[in-house]
Amino acid sequence: MSDEEVTVKAEEVEDLSKQKPTRRIIRPSELPPRTVTLKRPDIIGRLVESKAKKQERYPVYSNWASMMGSPCIRELFHHRVNWKFREMPDPEKQFLFEGGAWIEDKAYRDLQDAGFRIEAQGARFEIKDRKENITGKIDMRLIWERLTIPVEVKGLQMWDAEKLNSVHDFWESSKPWIKKYPCQLLLYMFAHGSEWGFFYVVNKLTMFPNVIWVNLYDHLDYVTERLETAILVNKCIKNPKLLDKQPNKGFNTDPDYCKNCDYFAVCGPPEAYEGAAIENDPEILKLLDTRGANEKAHRAFEQADRILKPKIREREFRCGDWIVTGKKGSRPKMVAHETERNVTWTARIKRIE
Repeated sequence: MSDEEVTVKAEEVEDLSKQKPTRRIIRPSELPPRTVTLKRPDIIGRLVESKAKKQERYPVYSNWASMMGSPCIRELFHHRVNWKFREMPDPEKQFLFEGGAWIEDKAYRDLQDAGFRIEAQGARFEIKDRKENITGKIDMRLIWERLTIPVEVKGLQMWDAEKLNSVHDFWESSKPWIKKYPCQLLLYMFAHGSEWGFFYVVNKLTMFPNVIWVNLYDHLDYVTERLETAILVNKCIKNPKLLDKQPNKGFNTDPDYCKNCDYFAVCGPPEAYEGAAIENDPEILKLLDTRGANEKAHRAFEQADRILKPKIREREFRCGDWIVTGKKGSRPKMVAHETERNVTWTARIKRIE
């Protein structure tokens, strides 16, 4: 439509110069050239490939404080000895990990803006006095009344964050990684002689934090037991036969914990396989093999994974060189201002070494 095509009768409007137009008229000259076809780039695919390239495994020369909360001596052993076989997280989870770093930086800035003195972000520590060989890092330290108070920042989903109000709530969580959090903070407090420390737990839905205070003297027995475990791990590395002399031969007695372990394939805990059904469906076997062979080829992986997931939902079985497990869960949804929960199923697929 050209300027000349827009006309107004004189009797309808007395003076156009005094009246604001009620609708903006877009002229063709203001529009970008029309593209008949667009070869759209695979933005998500490239992002995922970029994150996958950043995933690397590194040799582990010490007992990591972040791992020392594990209840399984074999997991701690494999973390040191078989780090090359550690199951890497999906590239998509790299976005989640980087989001955690952003939450930590935001906590640092927010505490400083509130007038607190914060220092030593990412400070490293080690415990080697009794051959524990424990290393790690703490998120930051808060200086208050001449005391140095370690701070551990955690960003958690709403339904996890709302359940945490004390150290014992961490240990009672159904999430294995949340159970490990107190050990890291307590070991840092022990290493630097700090009586007090606290968790800065951020609810990812509201971004509002919760502060959970921890006193070292309330948990000395636990810290002592973890230090002794670190010494035992070092002895087992020198003499792996010691693993078989541990209770239950060092295996964890919780099959669900084993199925979610990064070293499940190389460890092969007997409890995790007990009672597993045998699946001989050739289509499922072919899809499992295709999925495993194309993990780096994102599109083929996604296609096989999308077809496979409905077939294995709420099922656990062995099929060829694969073991399929899973875990039921739930997430909240809002319906008419009331909270209901959707039932979820998280599948885990691993190749048997």
